[in-house]
Amino acid sequence: MANIVVEPRTQQTSSLNLVELHPTMQVACREASQMDSIEAVVASKGMPSIGSLQKVVGETDIEKVFRYLLAKMREDLHIDNGLSNDNIRNIAKRLRTDSEIRWWLTIADVTLLCRKITSGEYGKFYGHFSEVEFNECLAKYCRERAELHRLEAEKDTPNFDLATMEEVAYTVDEDGKLVVPEAVQEKRLPPPLYLYNKDGKRTGENPKAWRQKASITKGDYAMKVSRMLMEDDKGLDLSQAIEQAVPIVERGGDDMGEIINLAEGYAASMNISNRVALDRAYGMVTRKNKKNE
Repeated sequence: MANIVVEPRTQQTSSLNLVELHPTMQVACREASQMDSIEAVVASKGMPSIGSLQKVVGETDIEKVFRYLLAKMREDLHIDNGLSNDNIRNIAKRLRTDSEIRWWLTIADVTLLCRKITSGEYGKFYGHFSEVEFNECLAKYCRERAELHRLEAEKDTPNFDLATMEEVAYTVDEDGKLVVPEAVQEKRLPPPLYLYNKDGKRTGENPKAWRQKASITKGDYAMKVSRMLMEDDKGLDLSQAIEQAVPIVERGGDDMGEIINLAEGYAASMNISNRVALDRAYGMVTRKNKKNE
């Protein structure tokens, strides 16, 4: 992707030169081009979301890259009917403005999605491919990614003691009590989230470990929210900010991660304070949850 020129059918010429883009965008494009599976994308925890990247590089660079990827996909599919340049503009705009997409997916996701469509993984299109069909492929991709993300989040405690690199087995004794591995006792590993019998079959959850994990997550959210509040009020010190952040995190509950992501987008796009953005994001998520009940 160092020096790219693509000529979609007759309407216009789409060209992209990486060196003309923001340096952060250049890095994101190069990293995205090296990822060949959804597993690789999910594992790349340092890759910023589309929304976060757009806050740094601006709309223009994001738009250029999306239009290039879509035009290249159209050329590779040899499409004679459908997916006009107007369609490409519509798709590119949706990818960078839809709050349910831009705060979750990354440049790598869009790059991989276009590659999957071109390879025929989502079906054969025989010279016709429309904006509707792209959105259907996007929905399939998002479902696959969500499932992998869920599995990643549910992964058990690492199966290896990092000090000895020997496999660690979490089991329960005949009385149903947890047999704590030496590595855990010596604090080289966190306690297991799940319990297993001697045959390796999962027998239940470890409530203490889940409570510990939840408290760590809440702590992370509280620190994030406190920093957002300190951006609003430069006179606020950390202890005061945390004191104000804790009730916000408690109110957000399990949806706090989504609320923070939305709030960051609202604050950037609407030019409002982080506190107001958090309130709006909480309201939106609450309404969405009630609608889905």
